[in-house]
Amino acid sequence: MRLAADLVRDNGRPARHQRSDRLRLAVNPVLRSTPFDADAIQEAVAHSLDTRTEIAWSLAHHDVSRPVTRYGGGAVGLARARAMALVMLALPGTVHVYQGEELGLIDADLPAEARARVPLPWEDEPPRFGFTTGDPWLKSPDVYGERAVARQLEDLTSTLSLYRRAIELRHIHVRGPGAELEWYGAPPGCLAFRPEDSALVCALNTSDVTVSLPPGDIVLTSGGPGGRGLAPGTAAWLA
Repeated sequence: MRLAADLVRDNGRPARHQRSDRLRLAVNPVLRSTPFDADAIQEAVAHSLDTRTEIAWSLAHHDVSRPVTRYGGGAVGLARARAMALVMLALPGTVHVYQGEELGLIDADLPAEARARVPLPWEDEPPRFGFTTGDPWLKSPDVYGERAVARQLEDLTSTLSLYRRAIELRHIHVRGPGAELEWYGAPPGCLAFRPEDSALVCALNTSDVTVSLPPGDIVLTSGGPGGRGLAPGTAAWLA
């Protein structure tokens, strides 16, 4: 299978060279350049699906700021990045997860072209964080120890656990390429959709107030337990 890392923001361009006898997939960058705003996200997703090509969705890339940093940094940025992970993983097609995205890593204090290229923190001991016994080519931030794989692996509330559970549920509930989305009415600053032939509903709240969730049993949330309320900057899957 051939995969193109297409960074062109015109969603029409990949459709011209993306065919079974040319390039099977082109990584779609639209979510990487869309702000954390429900209307903008819905428009970007709907426009991408209108191209009728097989889409490889992407939130992160080695040449752009990491999602946690891009969405505001700190606890707010992490919460939004986790919420957008659930949105992306509920979309039909293919999903491209860039290394460190599943750990909730932040940008390193390096030039723009290197800020998202630092080694993964496997262990929590600086400065190598279990990646190598030698000298890494780029220095990882000291805070990477807090989000090392070793710290997150057995923590059911961690970002790594969220990704693992979401990917597991995606295999059950989300069809591959060609599936449509059904969009539901939602409060201002929110969106909700269901993939075709699926019982799974994804709801996202980008507003500043808690809203009521759609009907259905909650199967996964990007935040903590919230009853039937969806807190600002969070997403939930229902079935």
